[in-house]
Amino acid sequence: IDCVFMGNVTACGSYLKLSKNVWFEKNVSFVSCDFRKDLNFSNSTIMGQVSFAKSIFRGNAKLENMTVHGKLNSFWEMEAEKAFSMAQSDFRGDVNFMDSKFNGAASFQYLSAFSFPFNNVECSDRLDLANMTISDNAFFNYLKCQKYATFSFSKIYGNADFMQGIYDEVADYTGLTVLGKARFNDSQYKDSVAFVDTMFIKPSEQNRVKTKEQFQAEAEALKKAAESLFGSEKEDRKEGGDVPVKTNAEGVQESDNNNNQNIENKSNN
Repeated sequence: IDCVFMGNVTACGSYLKLSKNVWFEKNVSFVSCDFRKDLNFSNSTIMGQVSFAKSIFRGNAKLENMTVHGKLNSFWEMEAEKAFSMAQSDFRGDVNFMDSKFNGAASFQYLSAFSFPFNNVECSDRLDLANMTISDNAFFNYLKCQKYATFSFSKIYGNADFMQGIYDEVADYTGLTVLGKARFNDSQYKDSVAFVDTMFIKPSEQNRVKTKEQFQAEAEALKKAAESLFGSEKEDRKEGGDVPVKTNAEGVQESDNNNNQNIENKSNN
């Protein structure tokens, strides 16, 4: 906490032409730290949570192809002065970037996470959020992008909010799929916006769309219930038979007392 790193910080490298990657058994925390040069945590594995909250990266920051098992991972209020990349990283929990600032190009291509809060983020250069996979909800409210921003071909299995964002250049949602609710209220697009082959699927009652296996299981259960009900009706007809219906002179339906008595006697026996 509150450390200043004057040189490069790296968790990967090579020795005798063999790549060396770091495995962290517990949490990794660099809260409110100042990285004066480059940071490289690519290809590392973290069994706990990771936090770079309120830290500043003055050089290039590479956190690519990481595997993080912790549930709550914090990058909120961080600032990257140069290029920042978290491409192809796999987070087994939430990744929180709220109130962060990217002065250089920022890439999150092929990142996977459970939820992805990205509210109130400022991007001065290109923002690449393409081909991401978010298992639950994603939030991009109050996002400010001065350059090209892309969400193309990402999949969000929960809800996605893009409300009150400001996009100075192109915003590209080509191929984006949202299986929950998607909201774009009060966002401003000063250049152009692309929604080619974009899919927004809003469920009726469920918070998330059911999987194929869930649909098949429910269909099988309904089929068995219908077969059981149909079989019981057939047995009832065999035992009691159909009750004939009579009408009087006015055409009003009246039941056959004898038949009713027979059915009652059978049921009593």
